[in-house]
Amino acid sequence: MPYFLDFSIIRMQKFLSSIYKKVIFLYQTRFFRCILVLLILTVIIYSIWKSTFISTYEHEDDVNIYEFVPDFYRRFVLNSCKTYTVTDLINITKLSNNNKNDTLNSAENPIHLISQWYYETNIRRRKELISVLYMNVINDAISKIHFIQNSKSCTVFNDIKIDKYFPTDILRSKLIIYYDENFNSNQRLTTNQALQYANHFITTGYTILLNLDIFFDQSLAILKHRTLFDKKIIFYLSRYEVDLSFTTGVKCSNEYYKGSHDALIFQTPIPNDVIEKLPFEMGTWFLEEKIIHELTQANYTVRNPCKSIRIWHVHLSQVRHRLMPAKKYLTPELRRQALRYPEFL
Repeated sequence: MPYFLDFSIIRMQKFLSSIYKKVIFLYQTRFFRCILVLLILTVIIYSIWKSTFISTYEHEDDVNIYEFVPDFYRRFVLNSCKTYTVTDLINITKLSNNNKNDTLNSAENPIHLISQWYYETNIRRRKELISVLYMNVINDAISKIHFIQNSKSCTVFNDIKIDKYFPTDILRSKLIIYYDENFNSNQRLTTNQALQYANHFITTGYTILLNLDIFFDQSLAILKHRTLFDKKIIFYLSRYEVDLSFTTGVKCSNEYYKGSHDALIFQTPIPNDVIEKLPFEMGTWFLEEKIIHELTQANYTVRNPCKSIRIWHVHLSQVRHRLMPAKKYLTPELRRQALRYPEFL
């Protein structure tokens, strides 16, 4: 080895040795140990604060919230950076004394939810859907949850692993997955398919069609524990928003009412001639007006007792993957006649 290289290595070793001795000396002093502890505490406190108060989701999940929203509806669409845990949702939707009902009896009406699960690629949106499912699963008033799927690859049990506290056992006891071979792998569940399924498989109690981002709070017990209403009475509930800061207002109120009927509650069977008139994807714009119109034409009474039975909407991310159909199925006059204003049961 050349002399100058050997000399350089020796100098480097001496330099590192001196640094090491200085670090050891500093560590042995009380002042340095205090500084080190303060730094560690600062890092811990910042981590806790960040996870609690700052929305943390992958940057690649950021989306243009208006990309798949019709122009006429964009002024109503705002997103929020907030995120809510299941504990948050439970606290937000907790019934006050004014909402509690003392007229419940010993009835045990089965209540069935019908929807369709899909694999959500956006992490933040997937967490929203899992939280909503969690809330419906732990709701004692809900007897069964039916997913009508278009293939053999329902991913729900893999998707819920994103929440290590998800009540998987309760989900297994309530969930019924039905694979319908009559529609293709890219098709979204339509209203007539859901109604046909209900007529075929559900014979007692109430059936509810709702979207994946809607959950019931404990007010649903009103339907479970009261005498069944007449079969010709159908409830179509307007929703509440979990986060009022990103919406134009609570939908279930006289002041902010804009429709948003997101839970159709009925008893089977629904007449086939009504079902045939509703071959539209669930959750599409203006569909509730068409459904209410066809039901009233068939001599049903449609009510909106959302002030007594509450549903909640969770879509703070405003993630969408395609443009939903936005056809207006009725004339302006018939649309005004169709919508049902909020009321008590």
